[in-house]
Amino acid sequence: VKTWLADTIGEHTFVPASSNAAAAQIVADGGADLAAAPVRSAELFHLTVVAENIADVAGARTRFVVVGPTGMSPTPTGVDRTAVVFTLRNEPGSLVAALTEFAVRGVDLSRIESRPIENGLGTYRFHVDLNGHVTQPMVAEALRALYVRCESIKFLGSWPAAPTASERERQLHHNNHLLAEAESWVSAAQTGRMT
Repeated sequence: VKTWLADTIGEHTFVPASSNAAAAQIVADGGADLAAAPVRSAELFHLTVVAENIADVAGARTRFVVVGPTGMSPTPTGVDRTAVVFTLRNEPGSLVAALTEFAVRGVDLSRIESRPIENGLGTYRFHVDLNGHVTQPMVAEALRALYVRCESIKFLGSWPAAPTASERERQLHHNNHLLAEAESWVSAAQTGRMT
């Protein structure tokens, strides 16, 4: 949108809004001249569409997050996501070492993003979503190992993903099978029956 505004409108004043719909409402109420909003907003607020497809990044998606009070994460469903935000010391190999903590435990990352922070060149805050729930042993173990490697770490929560029924069944079966194998292995180690 910024590129389109600079190329088409020229000098302008940006008026922040809480959502696309709120931006359209501001225009409808006379508080602004233009809003970057879906075409449906123009229909709802009786506005004129000036231009379409003006996004700076084609196919960009907005993510919405529901934030609740601090407390226990929802009960695991078998197909969950967990999010953490962390910083690492700016030294060679620190990121690969941190990510290895997930890989060696078979914990899949569904998203990783880095954002530069104010501490200087080469320092980043990493936002990671992983597949699994904080109560699952492998996820908990990976998070413990990650904690030791981090300068700072924040747990944002675990929540149910939106899986299909077959994904949920497959994940539950895999987790139950893996935990049963792990239990047998530990039991064999404890009783001297290792082969």
